[in-house]
Amino acid sequence: MIWLFGVAVLYSFKEFKFPVKYRNVLTLFAIALLLVAIMFTLFIPSESLYVADIIVGIAASVLIYALIQYDQLIDQNHIYPRTVHALANFSYSLYLLHVPLLVFLTAVFLKNERWQPDLIHLFYGMLLFVVIILYAYGISCFTEAKTHVLKNWMTNGLNLLTQKIKSIF
Repeated sequence: MIWLFGVAVLYSFKEFKFPVKYRNVLTLFAIALLLVAIMFTLFIPSESLYVADIIVGIAASVLIYALIQYDQLIDQNHIYPRTVHALANFSYSLYLLHVPLLVFLTAVFLKNERWQPDLIHLFYGMLLFVVIILYAYGISCFTEAKTHVLKNWMTNGLNLLTQKIKSIF
C-alpha cells in the first residue's frame, strides 16, 4: 500500500502544480513533516508498525511531491542532473544487493556483536557505505547497463518470429 503513495504523487504532480512562490515553504514543511513522522514512529508500539509505515510513507510522498516541483528549474547542463542520472543508472542494483551483502558481512565479521556509536564504528559505517555503493555500481555495469543488449536481442527475435509466422500463413 505504501508504494501506492508514489503513484498518487506521480498523478497528482501532473494535475496539481504548486505555485512557484510557495515551493520553498512546501519543501520545508515536507521535511519537517517527515522528521516529525519518523520521530513519532519511535513511540508507536511494535504491534502497530503498519501505522508507522503509513505515516512515514505519506510524509515521504509529500516530500517527493515538493522536490518534484523543482524539476523545471534545473539547468540540464549543470552537474546535478548528470549526477542524479548516474546514480539512477544503478539504483535497482543497489536496491537488490545492499541487504544481502550487509547480512553476509554481518554474519562473517560481527556474529552477535553490536556496534557502539563511536568514531571508529562511524568510520566503519562510512567505509561499508562506500563498499556497498561501489559493489552495486560494479554489478550494474554487467546488468543494468546492458539492458539495451537484451532488449535488442528480444526485439530482433520477436521480429524474426513474427516474420516466420506471417510467411507460414
